[in-house]
Amino acid sequence: MGPVRSPDAHSRVAVVTGASSGIGEATARTLAAQGFHVVVVARRADRLRRLADQIDGTAVVADVTDDAAIQELASQLTRVDVLVNNAGGAKGLAPVADADKPQANPVIGTLNLLRGTGGGGQ
Repeated sequence: MGPVRSPDAHSRVAVVTGASSGIGEATARTLAAQGFHVVVVARRADRLRRLADQIDGTAVVADVTDDAAIQELASQLTRVDVLVNNAGGAKGLAPVADADKPQANPVIGTLNLLRGTGGGGQ
């Protein structure tokens, strides 16, 4: 994957995880209608690519629980104005900081993405 850039350097960029259906897909469509270049991220390639074509966005097939995939995505993003974490969800009741990795993996994946784009704290 090469660098993910919006067609217009002045366009705002939104990244939506879990975008292949439901709330994630609706959010991606809404953001695109508001003028964002939307980078849609999910595991279901066929649905994701169809959505990206329909909204003139960028499809990135990735699993947010895969650290390497998230680091690769983060390294290719040149700008992120909005990040919508809609993929998966934390399991269990422990705070993210105290949860074991399988329980918090989707949340940690998004935190890795945020940190990789310069948007997250330590």
